[in-house]
Amino acid sequence: MITKLSVIIPVYNVEMYISKCLNSLIIQTMKDIEIICIDDCSTDDSANIIEQYIKKDNRIKLIKNKENKGPSQTRNIGISASECDYIAFVDSDDYVSKNYIEDLYNIAIRYSADITFTNNIVYVKGKKSSYPDYNRVKKWQKEYHDNPLKGLSSFNITWKDVPSNRECLSINAVKVFAKRFLTNYNLEFSQNRISEDSELLYKALAHKPTIAYNHNAVYYYTQRNDSIMDDSKKTNSIPYDALNVFENVYNYYSLHSKDNVINSNYWNFRPLIYTYDNYKGENKEEFYDTIHNLLVKLYIKIDAKKHPFLSYQCDLLKLENDYNIYNKKIEEKKKIVNKVAWFIPSFGLRNKFREIALNYLAIKNN
Repeated sequence: MITKLSVIIPVYNVEMYISKCLNSLIIQTMKDIEIICIDDCSTDDSANIIEQYIKKDNRIKLIKNKENKGPSQTRNIGISASECDYIAFVDSDDYVSKNYIEDLYNIAIRYSADITFTNNIVYVKGKKSSYPDYNRVKKWQKEYHDNPLKGLSSFNITWKDVPSNRECLSINAVKVFAKRFLTNYNLEFSQNRISEDSELLYKALAHKPTIAYNHNAVYYYTQRNDSIMDDSKKTNSIPYDALNVFENVYNYYSLHSKDNVINSNYWNFRPLIYTYDNYKGENKEEFYDTIHNLLVKLYIKIDAKKHPFLSYQCDLLKLENDYNIYNKKIEEKKKIVNKVAWFIPSFGLRNKFREIALNYLAIKNN
């Protein structure tokens, strides 16, 4: 049997979750896969549990890091260890549907895709499951009847963010990559622990990859209270990694795709401002100053015609060195819009109203 795809799983202290993850991969409808687990110096029983699975299934391999490297560098070790044409990433506390690998792999082969993805993500917390706002698979099934859940995507760095069947999310755990594409452009995960998914995807988009999708594949994302993003919201440790990612992507486009620098700024700015908005540390003003200085240094611009409010927000953050003035101007606009949006019963229409209203206020302000 020729192994066609490698599943790469970074492992660190997940003894409560790793069995469910591995069980979901062992029973995949596509059998010719290898499962590469990289233990990043776990201090619990994770490695021992994996070794027990290896005795039952020789498709599972275990690599042990000699020192803790973090999830990004651990994934890179898995990429180097893979000898397959295609690579999928699954986090060790998550699990996937039985047909997950076969669905994504077959579409990748059909379209010779560099990147194949699913937006069919289900949040799991304890015994409860829920669909995030961006999972619109059921809505698409109702609206279309000509098998819309799989096909070729036209998503690229010039896109405006829309709730589309074809939009590729920045989460790399829900994708299959052609290994040749990663290696040809020396694409790998950075050492940053926040927004590293965004960095890899946005760098990949600079090379105009062929992208396909199959939303029949379901990825079950376990929500944990001890995640890195949760920690960044609760502590006074400024998430400088988000700033590093922003600068890395900007510099990458300046070198590899100069014509798309402004387009990339839109996508690149969104995870940065999301991290800032959700940071709850008492030293948030210091975080603001670091973002302000970086935007000034790089002289970041976003297309105001395509993205009025985000452009306004970026310009204000860049030009205004007073944290309180910036917050007042931005938050006042958001409060006005949210107050009105509250009375709109449909979630989709509510979000659409927010977008239109904020863009209107940004244009009026300018």
